[in-house]
Amino acid sequence: MPAPIHAMAQAYSAATGFDYSGAVLAATVAGAAVTDERYRLAVRPASEWFESARLWGVLIGTPSAGKSPTIRAATDPIKAMHSESFAAWAKANEGKKPEEREPIPCLFTSDATVEALADMLRDNPRGLLMLTEEFASWIGGIDAYREGAGAKNRGEWLQLYDGGPHQVNRVKRGAFLVPN
Repeated sequence: MPAPIHAMAQAYSAATGFDYSGAVLAATVAGAAVTDERYRLAVRPASEWFESARLWGVLIGTPSAGKSPTIRAATDPIKAMHSESFAAWAKANEGKKPEEREPIPCLFTSDATVEALADMLRDNPRGLLMLTEEFASWIGGIDAYREGAGAKNRGEWLQLYDGGPHQVNRVKRGAFLVPN
C-alpha cells in the first residue's frame, strides 16, 4: 500500500483504537475517488488492458466499531475540497440564469439517483465519490424511485463499476453522452 495511506491508517488506529484495516480500506477508496479517470494502471499494455482507480468498499462491524468516524477521517479532505469548489462555483455563477451557468463541480455525493449521477458524471468526467456511511441506505436507495423496477438500477450501478461511455436518451432530459 502507498506509504501515506499506511501512515494515516497506523496513526488513526493508534489514536482511536479502531481497526487499522478499516482505515486502510477507507483511505484507499478515498484516494481512488480523487484519482482522475485519465490515470489508469496498465495491467497488460500489449493487450490494451487498463484499469482505472475505481473501487467500492464497505466497512462491516458491530455498532461502535468506529466505521463512520473512520470513513469521515478518510473522506473529510474530499468534502472540504468539494465545499471550496462548490462555493467558488456559486460565487462565479451568482445572478446568472441556469442556462448561462457552468456545470456544477462535484467531487462527491451522498444521495443520488442513477439519473442524477449520470448528470454529475457528464459534467465531471474525472469521476467522483459516492459516499454513503450506512450501507443499508445505499442498498435501499437503489430502487427508491423505481416502483418495482429496481433491477434496472442495480444493473446501472454494476455498469458504473466498469466505467466506459454511457449514452443517455430521455424525452424530458434529452440526449447526452457520459464519457466515463
